[in-house]
Amino acid sequence: MLKKLIEGKLSLGETFWKFGVLGLTIVNVISVISGKLLSAKLGSVSIVDFYTKYFHPLRIDNSVIVVTVFNIASLVALVLYSFIILLATWRSAKAYDKSVWLSFVAKASMFLIVFVCLYTNL
Repeated sequence: MLKKLIEGKLSLGETFWKFGVLGLTIVNVISVISGKLLSAKLGSVSIVDFYTKYFHPLRIDNSVIVVTVFNIASLVALVLYSFIILLATWRSAKAYDKSVWLSFVAKASMFLIVFVCLYTNL
């Protein structure tokens, strides 16, 4: 299924709505939740400051490490999934022959959705 998605062999509607809008929403919500959990654990300290100034290997808080790994993994997943969806939407829109206008709107909308998802995780 992933191979068909990346190659643009799925319909534009399926690629855009199922994998683009719904898929990106799910991955984005997971990433935002992991960021909120990490913020709650660190308080007002940034993640870089925490690990460079306050982290001590002998007094490890395992929950902070687990939440940090979860946050980093969710951000990596979001970036990779965004790239895959942009590529899949672009290829699926290229193969869509019913309306040039709809294929353009799908590509532009997916760029906007990916931008918003990535921006909410900064």
